[in-house]
Amino acid sequence: MNTNPDLETEDDGADYIIRMIHRLGSMKSLIRGMHLSCSLSGAYRKSCPDTPPENLDGNTIMKHITSIDRHNPFRTSAAARIVEAAEPEFLTHELFGPKGEIPIDQVKIQKRAIEKISKDK
Repeated sequence: MNTNPDLETEDDGADYIIRMIHRLGSMKSLIRGMHLSCSLSGAYRKSCPDTPPENLDGNTIMKHITSIDRHNPFRTSAAARIVEAAEPEFLTHELFGPKGEIPIDQVKIQKRAIEKISKDK
């Protein structure tokens, strides 16, 4: 999702990722694992200047990176659509708490989002 700054919703992201998976053709079978998280950071990316500021420190760089790659949980069945399309053997909920801890509450939110597709059918 971070490669497309025009994505605005989880459904936009799922549609985009599923298109990319289909473009893989037979190479899709090489997908064994998936790191799943939602990152809709297009508005932030579009607001960034093309050239970085001259005086960068580690905190500024880390804030920039985490503003792009947000590691938020999916909250809708878009997550299930992505997982269903990729068919990974292994799924990692790549979510981080504010201090780097595993945010159990966010993992539960994302797991519920994955389960939504079977409930919605």
